[in-house]
Formats: sequence, structure tokens, C-alpha cells
Amino acid sequence: MPLVNEVVIGLPDKNKFNRSRPENDAQFLTYVTNPTSPVLLNFLFGDAAKVPETPRSDPIAAFLTRVKGLNQPVHVKPAEMLRLNTSTAPTPPAKQNDLGVLRGDLAGVPNRRRPYDDVVDITLRVAEGALCGAIGTCGSETKNPNNGAPYTDGVRAAGPTQSV
Repeated sequence: MPLVNEVVIGLPDKNKFNRSRPENDAQFLTYVTNPTSPVLLNFLFGDAAKVPETPRSDPIAAFLTRVKGLNQPVHVKPAEMLRLNTSTAPTPPAKQNDLGVLRGDLAGVPNRRRPYDDVVDITLRVAEGALCGAIGTCGSETKNPNNGAPYTDGVRAAGPTQSV
């Protein structure tokens, strides 16, 4: 999953995470269940970036096990790895959404990464609670506390063009 080290893993362990093997990713679970980037964004932007309650299970699915029914293997071991469900058909270029699964495009991130998927916005939205209640919990919250707010400039990717 793109940007896990940059957005999820805390500063003291970024180098350790880079040196670690995926099968040892459970040692970083506290960063996943209690991410610090929402706290930093809230400090910088106040209520424009509300901090989801912790502990959280939604980032475990998004970043470590993947999403049940979408791209989670049967005998999954939590690890930050790209997992691809090859039974999900590719979305035709003209219908792709750069926010992938967050906007109903099941062929996009986190199932696979395409050139126009906006991984920065997707990762920040997930860290900020975009999947609260949808694939996991954020403390006792049952929905996204930030109501789908973008955490980038809001400009959508130009997207692919279909050739004839």
C-alpha cells in the first residue's frame, strides 16, 4: 500500500519499518491502530481534520490485511503488502475514478494501483477515517468523522484517455 511509511509509521520507527520484512509488520500495529497523522493534521487545521477515535481497526484492513470480500486472502497474515484480486475486472479507462474503492471503483486502490490513482489523497483519507464503519471501527464511531473531506488540493487527476 503506497505511503504507509510516510503517513502511518511514526518517525522513530520509519527506518526500522524500511528494514523490516512484511511478515514482521505486526510490531508496528500500534501505529496502525492509533495513527498519528490525524493528530498532526488536526493540530495544523483544527476541525477541518477531525481526529477519529482510537483504537481503530479500519486501517488494519486497509493497510495490513486488505478488505474482506475485495482483496483479502483466505488465510491472511497482517503485513503491508500489495494484494491483488485478479477476479476483479479492470475498469475501462473512461470510467476509472482516481479515488479507487473510496468512490466505488473496485479495480482501483487498494485492490491494485493504476497510474492515475491518487494514492496521496486515498492514503490521507483512510488515515483520517474515510473507512470508519465501512470496513472497521474507529473507537466507538460508526462513520467517517470527516465526511469524505479531501486532504490534498482537491484537484482530481486528469485520468487516462481511451485510444481508438
